Amino acid sequence: MQYGVECFGTEWLNKIKVYFKQFEITPDRAGKILASLRDSQVIWNIIEGFEDNIKEKYWLQKQPIAMMGKTSDLFVLMDKYIERGRGLAAIISASQRLSEIPSTTLLYLLDIVVKEINSQDIQFDTMLSYYVKKVFDELKQRSDVSETDLAFKEMTYLPCFPDRDEPLILHRLMMKKPEIFIEAICIVYRSDEDEQTEPSELEVKRATSIYRLLEKLQILPGQIDNEIDQDKLEDWCENVRHLAKLHHRQEITDHVVGKILAHAPNSSVDNSWPHEAIRHIIEILSSDELEQGIQIGRYNKRGVFTRMLYEGGNQERKLAEQYREWANSMPHCVRTSAMLFRIADEWEYSAKHADIRAAKADLN
Repeated sequence: MQYGVECFGTEWLNKIKVYFKQFEITPDRAGKILASLRDSQVIWNIIEGFEDNIKEKYWLQKQPIAMMGKTSDLFVLMDKYIERGRGLAAIISASQRLSEIPSTTLLYLLDIVVKEINSQDIQFDTMLSYYVKKVFDELKQRSDVSETDLAFKEMTYLPCFPDRDEPLILHRLMMKKPEIFIEAICIVYRSDEDEQTEPSELEVKRATSIYRLLEKLQILPGQIDNEIDQDKLEDWCENVRHLAKLHHRQEITDHVVGKILAHAPNSSVDNSWPHEAIRHIIEILSSDELEQGIQIGRYNKRGVFTRMLYEGGNQERKLAEQYREWANSMPHCVRTSAMLFRIADEWEYSAKHADIRAAKADLN
């Protein structure tokens, strides 16, 4: 097809139009044939003269490539794709010239791509991730795009950034803006009030990625190095819990917040764990779910460890002893002290099980 245009000029396409009609070529087949033509305003103008159904098939089947011509031509091409809900095709066409595209258009294209994924018009694969990352990299340089808007977009496309070294805006803003944190909670955890529908592929991938993100959060609101601003932390917790109640997710939110608080530093005053700001939160909130989250978080924080074959539970006993020491150092923090004693009991229980395993191994 392209060879015919190069040899006989664009007028040759008018003969092709007659050919399509004479031999009753289906719109789908005709559109596929025309889609092999190279991009140019001249070609698009001629395509406009074909029957509507052929023209539509052309734009739906056309394979996008990065366009290097006039900016005005690029905008025409992108508009054609956008009209047909082909957001990724528009992004690919502009992929080498994203700096020329307005921020509002780029944000809108990201919304269209979500619909394409959910309708299975495109696949969630490495190609999609590559182009989505390029759009985000461009948007991060724009002064007319708010961090909050970009963070919500990052949340949607989080599966595209599994191996990214630099922190996302989302990481930081979740610990500053309660509404972003609650949005993440709502994506991962459904409430009884939610309509039970089958999630799309993107929704499953997004929920899984956000769950992993929540599990990895180790910086607390108001934290700078090993110090925590108690007022900022308390304000964040109160706002998060208020929003969680509105979304019918208060218990699970307290639990997740507790797992995050488990990463708090020791006090710089008495060197006991947790930091005074965390003790304050535990006492004023009086939440069993929050404390359970902290307990689980502290247990998981141990990570991978090694044990000699007949060692028994010596490591766990040392941990239990440490937590009892911390608990005894803050008798005025009633709930915090009681929680630390419970953690100590858990480690003592683990120590006994390790002793039993070591004894059985010795018998063998």
